[in-house]
Amino acid sequence: MITLGMDTSEALGGVALLGPDGFCVERTLDEPVRYAELVLSVLRELLEESGRTIEDIRDVSVNLGPGSFTGLRIGLASAKGICQALGIPLSGVDGSQVYRAQAADSHRVCVIIPSRRDLHYVRWFVGARAKGPAMVQRERELEETLKAEQRELTLVGSGAAGIYDRMPHHGAVRLGRPEALRPSAAAVARLGTRGSGDGVYRLAPIYVESTPVGTG
Repeated sequence: MITLGMDTSEALGGVALLGPDGFCVERTLDEPVRYAELVLSVLRELLEESGRTIEDIRDVSVNLGPGSFTGLRIGLASAKGICQALGIPLSGVDGSQVYRAQAADSHRVCVIIPSRRDLHYVRWFVGARAKGPAMVQRERELEETLKAEQRELTLVGSGAAGIYDRMPHHGAVRLGRPEALRPSAAAVARLGTRGSGDGVYRLAPIYVESTPVGTG
């Protein structure tokens, strides 16, 4: 039995199949405008390539955001449709928690996910605990905050590398490992298996207030 992981929250998305024995196959999606049609077709391809059938899927995990408004709706609708058709449980995971889990060896972590123009979704973690909800922050303000850091801090998320590269003096700030800098449907599946798996009807996307922090 396998877990289906889905992530359509960003410009790069993905579909993955994860088994308890370490089995994992994953495919990247890079055409956001076609996510609605690609998710199911890629799933069929992965099942065929791995010699599995759709009946082998025991549960589904989907990234709830933050991220693209349209992408999140497509991913959740697709996940709910599959779960309702197969009668299997659905787990929704917070995308910032997915990135944080990819940097398990770091104590202080800042997750950075692109929003639009010069805006990013940002969330801070100390240990496994988030210091607050995800927020929208302007690029320049975020860079200034990071430059002032005096304690070791790891940047993760698909927007982390761009911010890090523009900082003239990195100081206590370091960039996370490559796997923590890109979306991963497999990571969504891994984190989702720890959930309750009963959210087919109650789950909703995580939409973050679009007004940048500090701008009123």
